Amino acid sequence: MAALDARAVAALLHLAGQAVSAHGNIVVNLSAQQGIEVLVLCTSSFPLADVGLAYLVATLYCGQLPRWGDIPWFAGAALTSVALTELRLSLMTVSESNYYWLHNGYGSTIYTLVAMAFAVLFPLLAAYRRHGKIELCT
Repeated sequence: MAALDARAVAALLHLAGQAVSAHGNIVVNLSAQQGIEVLVLCTSSFPLADVGLAYLVATLYCGQLPRWGDIPWFAGAALTSVALTELRLSLMTVSESNYYWLHNGYGSTIYTLVAMAFAVLFPLLAAYRRHGKIELCT
């Protein structure tokens, strides 16, 4: 998965006009003279268990049981999480200061909060679509 993420980051940076190369799980931004190694805990698949749990908890909190109709909504939450991770990895490759802010600083906390917000938003939207309103704690 790390190699796939490295290729996705390279593609995003290439679209942004950066000279970039990816070899295995390593991305080197030649334009910025900055590179990253995508490790297992940094991959886009790593937070998906957290996203799934947040989706399930929010669904149950809305007084619903998971249904087959929830699959597209969960897929939306999962794809949003993957997109946020790819964006984060891409921004980390732009400069050393970005890397430290997004890896060790407040940027990491903001990333986590935004990812969880989307994981909770999607089941709320699914519940609203089903009933035209969101009834919590019923």
